[in-house]
Amino acid sequence: MRPSSRLEEREGFLEAHSTLLSASTLVREKETASAPPVEKLGDGDDSLDEYGADAITVLEGLEPVRKRPGMYIGSTGQRGVHQLVWEVVDNAVDEALAGFCSSVYVTLQNGGEVVVEDDGRGIPCAVHRKTGKSTLETVMTVLHAGGKFGKGEGEKEGTTGYRVSGGLHGVGVSVVNALSESLVAEVWRDGKYHRMEFCQGIPVGPLLTERASERGESGKRGTRITWRPDPSVFKSIAPLKTAQLVERLDELAFLNPELRLVLSDLRSEEDRGLSDLGLESANEGGEGGGGEEEEEESEGTVEESKEERPSEEEEESEKDSSTAAKSARVWEFVHEGGLSEFLSRLLEKKKPLSPSGSKEVLAFQGEKDGIEVLVALRWSSDVYRENVISFCNNIRTRDGGTHVEGVRQAVAKAVNAGLRKAAKDKERESKWKALPGEFIREGLTAVVAVRVPNAEFEGQTKNRLGSVQVRPVVDALVNEKLSEFFEWNPVELQAVNQRALQSQAAAQAAKAARELVRRKSSLLTSTVLPGKLADCTGNDKRGSEVFIVEGDSASGSAKQARDRRFQAVLPLRGKILNIEKAAREEKIYQNQELQNVIAALGLAVGLRKDETQTDVAFDDSSLRYERIIIMTDADVDGAHIRLLLLTFFYRYQKSVIENGRVFVACPPLFKVTHPPLSNPPVLSHAVQQGGDEKKKGSSGGGRGRRRETYCWSEEDLALLLKAVRQEREKGGGKAEGNSDGEGDDANSEGSAESGRSNVMLEGAGDSASENLPAGVSVQRYKGLGEMMAKQLWDTTMDPGKRVLKAVSVEDAQTADVLVRVLMGDCVAERKKFIANKAQDLRLSDLDY
Repeated sequence: MRPSSRLEEREGFLEAHSTLLSASTLVREKETASAPPVEKLGDGDDSLDEYGADAITVLEGLEPVRKRPGMYIGSTGQRGVHQLVWEVVDNAVDEALAGFCSSVYVTLQNGGEVVVEDDGRGIPCAVHRKTGKSTLETVMTVLHAGGKFGKGEGEKEGTTGYRVSGGLHGVGVSVVNALSESLVAEVWRDGKYHRMEFCQGIPVGPLLTERASERGESGKRGTRITWRPDPSVFKSIAPLKTAQLVERLDELAFLNPELRLVLSDLRSEEDRGLSDLGLESANEGGEGGGGEEEEEESEGTVEESKEERPSEEEEESEKDSSTAAKSARVWEFVHEGGLSEFLSRLLEKKKPLSPSGSKEVLAFQGEKDGIEVLVALRWSSDVYRENVISFCNNIRTRDGGTHVEGVRQAVAKAVNAGLRKAAKDKERESKWKALPGEFIREGLTAVVAVRVPNAEFEGQTKNRLGSVQVRPVVDALVNEKLSEFFEWNPVELQAVNQRALQSQAAAQAAKAARELVRRKSSLLTSTVLPGKLADCTGNDKRGSEVFIVEGDSASGSAKQARDRRFQAVLPLRGKILNIEKAAREEKIYQNQELQNVIAALGLAVGLRKDETQTDVAFDDSSLRYERIIIMTDADVDGAHIRLLLLTFFYRYQKSVIENGRVFVACPPLFKVTHPPLSNPPVLSHAVQQGGDEKKKGSSGGGRGRRRETYCWSEEDLALLLKAVRQEREKGGGKAEGNSDGEGDDANSEGSAESGRSNVMLEGAGDSASENLPAGVSVQRYKGLGEMMAKQLWDTTMDPGKRVLKAVSVEDAQTADVLVRVLMGDCVAERKKFIANKAQDLRLSDLDY
C-alpha cells in the first residue's frame, strides 16, 4: 500500500505544477500585450546590426603579410629590415646544408637595395601542377609554398628538397617579396636563365627565360634575389648595420666550415650613414662568457679580406672612380676550424680553468635518430657566469631551447657522476652530496649546434627551439663524451669541483647578505630608511620623485628648495662602488652607499624566484618613487658619480631604465644679471627672473628691475650677451648700471663712458674671452651648492621649468659593450677605446 500512495502523491504534484505553469504563461502573455515596445540598445544606434557577414575580411595571397608584417618578421623597425636579409640568406645556407652550395654572396647597394646570391641548385621554374603558374612565381607569391615540408629520408626522391633546413614554413622569401618595394628574382638552372620582377609582392611581368650560354654564363647555376624594402611598411628604413651583418655571416662560416660567405658593401659613405657604429668593437673581439645575449652578439673577431686594401697601383687607377666605388669594402668568411675555432676566439682573452693552463677546447659531435649534434665547451677561471650559445639548423636561438637544456643537464650529470666515482670508499661516498648544476656551470662557455629534420621553432623569428626529441639526444651525447674526458683527465674534474665548491660558498654568503638587506627593505617605513634621506610627505607614489645628489652641500640647498609633498632628496657620500668591477655579488651588499640607495628606492635587493634562476628578479611595485633623478654637479667628478650610478642601475636592476624611471637633472651653467631687454633672444632653454630693484641714482632712468637669466649652454650665453650689447647700442650707448648695480662713475672701470666692464668670467670658455658689457655680470655654476634654494627650485627642481633627460637604451648591444669597456677591469681595452674616441669628445658634453 505504501508504494501506491507515493505514486498518487507524485501524480498530484505533477498535475498541480502543470496548472501553475499554465497560469504563469497566461499572465506573461497579458503583460507582453500591454507592455510598451522595447527600444534597441544604443538609443536607435544600428552599429550592432553592422557586424554581419560582410564585416568578415578574407585576406588572400600576400595580403596578410602586408597587413600584419610583425607576425612574420617580428618588427617593422630596423630589426625587421635586417630580418629580411636573414630570411634570404638562410635559404641560401640551407642549400649548403643539403650539400649543393659552396658560396653565398651578400651585397649592399645604394638606396637600401640588397642582393643575395648563391651557387646552389636554383629555384625550380617549371609550371607547378597545383597552381598552374611557374614554380618560381609560386614560391615568391604563395605563402607556405616551399621545398621543406617533406619528411626527408624514407620519401621518394624528388618529393622533398631538403632533409635539414632553417626555413620550415615556406614563408621566408615570399614575405621578403611582400614587404619589398621592388624585387627581382634571377635563377640559373639546367642551362637556362630565368628572371621575374615583382612590385610589393605582385608580378609586374611574365617569367622571362633564355639560354644561359647566350649571356656567356654557361654552366652557371644558383639564385640571385635583389630587393628594396618598402618604405610604406617599415616605420623607418635606417641603413643596414654592417656590424650585425658581419657578425651573423661570420657565425654562419663557423657553423658551416665548408661554406664561403662574402659580404660586399658598395654603399657610398653618405648612404651608409651610421651603419658602421659598433663595427670596431665587433672587429676587436672580446669575451664570450658574458651571459647576456646582447653581449654575446658583439663577441668574436672578423677579418676583412685583402680586397679592402688595394695596392698603390690600384689606388692610382681608382682616383677617377665614383665615391661609391672608393668606399666599397669586402669581407670574406671561411672558418675550417668550425665550432672549436669559434669558441677559442671567444675565449681568447680569458684564463682557462685547466691546471695546465691549456686553452684547448673540448669539442665533440655525434648523430642519433637523424639529429646531428656539435658541441664545443671550456671552463674559464675569470668568468663568473654560465654562457651557452646555441644554434639550430644555422639559426641563432637566442632564447635557448631543448638543445640548451640538454647541454646544461648533461654537464651537471657528468661532473657529479665523476665526483661520486672518485669517492672510492663507502664512507666518503655516503657523505658525498651532488653539487647543484648552477655552481658546476659557473665559468662554463659552450657552443652547441644541432641539425634537426622538421625542427619546431617558436615563431617565425625562430628564437627558441621547441623540438622535444632533441633534448635526450644532446643530453646523452654530451654526458657520454664529457664523462669519458673526465675519466682520462681526473685533474680537470677536480678543478671544476673546486671551482663549483667556491661558487657554492660564495652564493651562500651572498644569500645571507641578501636576507639581511631584505629584512630592512621589506619594511618600507621611515625607521629603516637611510638616516640622510629626506623623504616626501605624500603617500601616493604617482608623481613622486627622489633626487640623488652628491654631498651635504648640495643636499642642503635641495632639501630647502624641494616641494616636500612629492619630492625626496637622498645625498651620497663620495663615489659609490663601481659594480662592473665587482667580481663578487656580496660586495654590493657590503657597500653602505649602495645599501642606502637600494633601501631608499625599494629595489627589492635582487631576490631570485628560485635557486635555479640566474637572472635577478625585480618587482616594479616595490619601487618607492615614480621617478629617480640623478642631480650632480656639472664637472668631472659629478659626471663620474652620475656614470657610476647609471652603471649600477644598468647592471643591478636594468628594468628601472627600461621602464623609463631614471632621469638626469640638467642644472644651468650660467646665471646672467643684466638690464631688461626690449627684444630678448630666443634661447634653447632659459629661465628669467626679476632681480633686485635699482638703487636710487643709478643710471638707466629707472626703467625697471635688473633681470637674472639662467643659460644652459655657452651658445645661449653668447646669444644673450650679444642681445645686451645690441640693446645698449640701440639706447645710445647708455648702460643701465654696471655689474655692481651702481650709477655712472668717472672713476669706475665699468662706466658708461668706456662702455665695458673688466669683470671677467672664469671657466666659461671662448664666449667669455672678451670683457662683459657694462651692467652685466655672469656667474658660472661649478656646483649645486653655489645656488640658493630658490634658484635651485626655479632652474632644476620645478617640474614646470626644469630640464630633465630621460635615460634609455636605444641599442642594447652597443650599450652593453660600452659599459663593459669603459667601466670594466680591462685597462688596456679601455685605454685603446679612449685613444680612438678622444678626438670626438667635447668637454662641454660632461655638463649633462
